Amino acid sequence: MTTISLATGQRSLGDPDISSPLWPPLTHGCPRTGSDTMSYPLEIDYDYTRVTSDFVTGQGRPRCGLDRWAPLLPPLPAPGLGEGGTPLIAIGDGVYVDTEAYGIACPVNNYRGVRAITGSEGRALTVDDAAMHRAQAELAGQGLWVELSFAAGLAGLRTLPDGETIEGPVVCVTTSSGFKDARVGDRHLAPVDPSWENVRTRLRAEDIRS
Repeated sequence: MTTISLATGQRSLGDPDISSPLWPPLTHGCPRTGSDTMSYPLEIDYDYTRVTSDFVTGQGRPRCGLDRWAPLLPPLPAPGLGEGGTPLIAIGDGVYVDTEAYGIACPVNNYRGVRAITGSEGRALTVDDAAMHRAQAELAGQGLWVELSFAAGLAGLRTLPDGETIEGPVVCVTTSSGFKDARVGDRHLAPVDPSWENVRTRLRAEDIRS
């Protein structure tokens, strides 16, 4: 079993013929294909000929964490957080929610979303705040409190035209906690005794029910 990265270099998503050494990481995008208005990120090249069968089967490997996926990850000299150990949460009708992903801020337009759409033969959808609020409330009803913008995936699914066929199952990705919403903390609640009866009474008074 190998837990050593098989990464060999960096390749521009703007022009796959342009490659760079593995180090230093070009975290601001490819300097040869990017511009002031467009940042072409780089993907990592790997020596796939060295991938062993246990990577595919998982036999003898850690169940989760960076060590589980190390051969096809860049060299990461950092402890993992149990990545890959969270379940997909079913919310009905063949729809599942994945709560383990991370968004990366970028100061310029990014090509990664374009690649995701074209590579998957998908399409981009526009959703408004009202649709995202409905999706956020639906997720809250399943015990998932997410920041408003990260309910956009479910909102997009729920706003598809009636009768449109979707091959399932469908996985909607959510990430940031509801604590990131802009108005969280504006409303202060008085302390409550932490017994279940008192907590349930307070929740029902706020019309929060299971």
